[in-house]
Amino acid sequence: MRGLYLGLALGILLIRQPAAVAESLATCAPLRNPFDKQVCAHSDLRKLAREIDDQVDHLRRHYQGEDRRAFNAEYKRWRDLEYLCVIVSPKEGEHDCLRDDFDARLKLLADLGSGRGDIQEVAASYRRVEPWYVNELPKQYEGRTVDVDGYIYLKGCDKPEMPHSGLIGYPKWALRRDWRPVPYSAKTVAIEMRFDRIQDYVKGRICDKHQADLTGTVMLDHGRPYIYVPELF
Repeated sequence: MRGLYLGLALGILLIRQPAAVAESLATCAPLRNPFDKQVCAHSDLRKLAREIDDQVDHLRRHYQGEDRRAFNAEYKRWRDLEYLCVIVSPKEGEHDCLRDDFDARLKLLADLGSGRGDIQEVAASYRRVEPWYVNELPKQYEGRTVDVDGYIYLKGCDKPEMPHSGLIGYPKWALRRDWRPVPYSAKTVAIEMRFDRIQDYVKGRICDKHQADLTGTVMLDHGRPYIYVPELF
């Protein structure tokens, strides 16, 4: 179910392209999506959105190098997830969901701006992550346990010589089913996973439906991250 919600959120994001550095949190002229419509319909949300924009611009100018990279990735992660307020929440609850979300974000930005918070610690503090996020911050997540869900593709599924590796990513169309070398430009949507064992009864579910919810450890191979899972079950 969570994958469905994220898929819907992704549809909005593909139109909106929130990763652009100079883009405002919400655009009211013209309204481009349900998120913009909800924010722009309430003066308190518009005010909070402007305050967030100001804080983000200030911190982007302040951070350099790895700190700026971590900040941009963490902020994009938050923006990806905030759209769930207008997708998952009941219609009458959208405003409160966004208001709480904006208030919490402003508090975090204030802590970062004052030095009470460390962006490297914040960026690496999430247990449930999307594959693209780990790819953006491999050093920060090395050795950490993470929960990742998405679509899994295993090379040679159901064959005795099936290698103990594959891809997990989101959305589904991002994972090509031909197993020519996958260009690492696909890192924004998929990450390699490796495992030692797989239960026979699991092969059908993964090979046919390609869905899984993994808990694994982030490892690096020549600087390139992958998720290690001892056993798929």
